[in-house]
Amino acid sequence: MAANSNSNRAVLLTTAYLPPLPYLLACYTAERIVLEGHEHYQKQSYRNRAEIATALGKLSLVVPVKLPHGHGSPIATVEVDYATPWPRLHLGALQAAYAKTPYYAHYIGGLEAIIRSRHTLLLELNAQLLQYLLQAFGLQRPVGYTEGYEPTPPQGYTDLRNAFHPKHPALPGPSYYQPFAERVGFIPNLAAVDLLFNEGPHALPYMLQADE
Repeated sequence: MAANSNSNRAVLLTTAYLPPLPYLLACYTAERIVLEGHEHYQKQSYRNRAEIATALGKLSLVVPVKLPHGHGSPIATVEVDYATPWPRLHLGALQAAYAKTPYYAHYIGGLEAIIRSRHTLLLELNAQLLQYLLQAFGLQRPVGYTEGYEPTPPQGYTDLRNAFHPKHPALPGPSYYQPFAERVGFIPNLAAVDLLFNEGPHALPYMLQADE
């Protein structure tokens, strides 16, 4: 496990591309973030996908990957595949969904710079996006990686490696403004950028207070 494992408020998470809102809420309530760097890759998970709200409902944005060791490749070896123009497609989908939201113009530039930059490894892409989101939401949290895989982490860790998955039932929580809610209904557990674009950087602690 990562150094300084005696922290009593460390959260253990998998890597995630534009992670869902509950993931960021878990980061908010922790003092330190530890990412699992020694697991095997799992397909159809948030590791390489994000979900946003559109006029037609929920849309998944999937980052194509290369698995050098086949299915179950170590997560640290998974590469980003640029054979298709997925950065342009993802940014186009974000623009179509959020261009008219109050905070889109303020944050899309930073996200676009990261998404358009070529990253060899999925971990690198996700790490930059997580750091940007933490900064955007005003969260100063140290982020590290595990030093080895442990099925049961030491005392002091909140193990959320299996807590968030696109196929899991939606987690309960308060709602907030979404532009297409009147048409498609409120969609929970979307990528945290949905909250950021719609409600701004101070909305994260409000979400926790509203859920109490």
